[in-house]
Amino acid sequence: MSGSDSVERSPSKRRCLDDDAIPTTRPMARRPIISADQSLDWSSRVSSPSKQSREAPSKRLYLLQSAHVMGYRSFAADGDKAPAALQAIVACIVEDARGTGILSPSDVDALKDKADTNPSVDWLLKKPQIVDTSGRRERLGKLPDMGTLANILEEAEDCERRTHAEASWNCAVHYPLLSVALRLAHVNNAPQLNRHIEIKAINVTTAKVVKPYVTSTAKASTDSRVDFCVCIMPVYDSPCDDVLYGIAKRSAHISVNHTDDCLPLINAPISLSIETNRPDGNSQAALEQIGSWMSCHWKRIRELTAPDLAAADELGFLPGIIVEGQNWIFVASTQGRVLDSGTRETIMWKRILIGSTDSIQGICQIITVIQRLATWSAESHWPWFQQTVLGDATFLSEPAETSGSKTEG
Repeated sequence: MSGSDSVERSPSKRRCLDDDAIPTTRPMARRPIISADQSLDWSSRVSSPSKQSREAPSKRLYLLQSAHVMGYRSFAADGDKAPAALQAIVACIVEDARGTGILSPSDVDALKDKADTNPSVDWLLKKPQIVDTSGRRERLGKLPDMGTLANILEEAEDCERRTHAEASWNCAVHYPLLSVALRLAHVNNAPQLNRHIEIKAINVTTAKVVKPYVTSTAKASTDSRVDFCVCIMPVYDSPCDDVLYGIAKRSAHISVNHTDDCLPLINAPISLSIETNRPDGNSQAALEQIGSWMSCHWKRIRELTAPDLAAADELGFLPGIIVEGQNWIFVASTQGRVLDSGTRETIMWKRILIGSTDSIQGICQIITVIQRLATWSAESHWPWFQQTVLGDATFLSEPAETSGSKTEG
């Protein structure tokens, strides 16, 4: 998470260059003398916790699985056992991840001017499968201009080269990419939706899971936090805003979500959760973290839809993304068996590499998937939430055909 150490020097720590403030003499600082025994002792003290932190995620995953709180399946081996709605969107994401149809004709026109001076763009445009002529890519949204794509590429390269902290990656690369992808998503530029909601990304590193929803076993509890959420944000001071706030006020923690200490989430249902890591981060820890977060999310959804036990299943799945440095990976969660306690097992589905910010094509693939998930948020999650939780379809609009399989007619 955001607690990684930064190697950058903070600007606030730089010395003032005012000549009047510089003393004429400066005493030499003496380097403390450390014996070989002291050095060895210090090394052993810092290496031991590091080893424990590497081992802990594996042990916690085992405890969660053995208690049937959480299970794990892969799209590659068990994809045919996933709910139909998840299978449908995964089929599209797999094609997006191959670079199939990630540019619309208008995107191609916008990039053509840069092909002569940018070899990577020229190479990209020569791939015949990259352009979608069916209209489906255009109905997801648009790509940003070449300058924005190049800036994301450069910032990602700089973060990796200089070994930036996770917080720097989040600020310089991840949030700008999320923000521009959602700003240009079709659902955020559709008048019939804009009257009520917007699909927005929020930094939620301060958001804590409320205690009743915390994922735990008899022997372990998990750190249930993530870095970003994509939310169904009601238009400020609108009837939709008031209705969702009314739902939030019914709970002791005053939120439609499972979270506390994050005001933007009070009346904005979460539709996509994102956990980020540095390139050298722990993949298992990230999977455990987003998995436990989603398990908490499912608990809150079941609470909102009670006493109808089947209502939560009608949503189908909750999507997630794990970012490991440059690589963006799609995961998802579904509900599993009913446990003796009356709660449900959470099944984590892993993993599809969407794309990488180390290339223009990879960035285009990531933007396509984000816009696809934004479309799902507006046209699948939001209608389900209105009909199931609000019991009202007042804010529904006629959906466009944008999130289905690319092979559909």
